[in-house]
Amino acid sequence: MKVKRWISVIAGVDLSVRRKSALATLNLLDGTLRLDKVDGQDLLRELREVDIVAVDSPLSYRPPFRDFERLMIRKGFRLLPLSLKGMRDLTLMGIELKNKLEAYGTAVLETHPSSALRVVGPPRFSSLSCLDKDLMDSLVCLLASYSLLKNKVIVFKGADGVLVLPGSETLWDDLFNEVSSINLDDPRGSCSKANKEGN
Repeated sequence: MKVKRWISVIAGVDLSVRRKSALATLNLLDGTLRLDKVDGQDLLRELREVDIVAVDSPLSYRPPFRDFERLMIRKGFRLLPLSLKGMRDLTLMGIELKNKLEAYGTAVLETHPSSALRVVGPPRFSSLSCLDKDLMDSLVCLLASYSLLKNKVIVFKGADGVLVLPGSETLWDDLFNEVSSINLDDPRGSCSKANKEGN
């Protein structure tokens, strides 16, 4: 995996086979955080200009568990076996997305939001309570991208691939210090940085 020297846009994707995928992007130049749900073709188009993206999907296939996943399980993380049909379909979709994005020069990471939340906890901003689970997972994936940028990652690596998790609870605060505005494309309402509050 190659990371560009100059990083301007990072992203996180909660990939879905049957629904629209949830996407979180952060433009580090103007501080715009965008949260949206997009279909497959739109997802690829949205990610073409992204420098780093972390994806909630397996990006390699060796069922039932890859070697680094077995290590994660021994450390208490809970993962679904790739032998399940739904996981197989998701993995194939993730691998296809990874191959296309890497052809554009995008660094693609695999992450796992529920495992990440065990490490860093949820964001402490009440304005994000409007997010559904998919959008929240995409935001956690974005945090994984940001953690790589800040070199604060937990890395699980093996012959079958690499998975990264954000490695510090302070990363949420660091990430939101980069944000000047939040654009949420959601009919239920919107979030704004002006309303974010700590617990």
